[in-house]
Amino acid sequence: MAEATSGRVSVLRGEAQYGLGEYQRSAALHQQTLGIRERVLGAEHPTTLGSRNNLANALAAMSSKQNRKRWWRRNR
Repeated sequence: MAEATSGRVSVLRGEAQYGLGEYQRSAALHQQTLGIRERVLGAEHPTTLGSRNNLANALAAMSSKQNRKRWWRRNR
């Protein structure tokens, strides 16, 4: 039960970091959550799949942010 609670706290922290534009921190927290949920619930559980989606979104946002920075520097 404690591990499940820890996973939920990591999700909330990851979502907060995402909302602040801290995509790298968000991705790290979502990665932690995914590991917990895979161990506790299994790889195909719907909640685990949601965690995998959260991680993918954070990684995609990181990539977009880096691409925007490169574009801005190149076109400055």
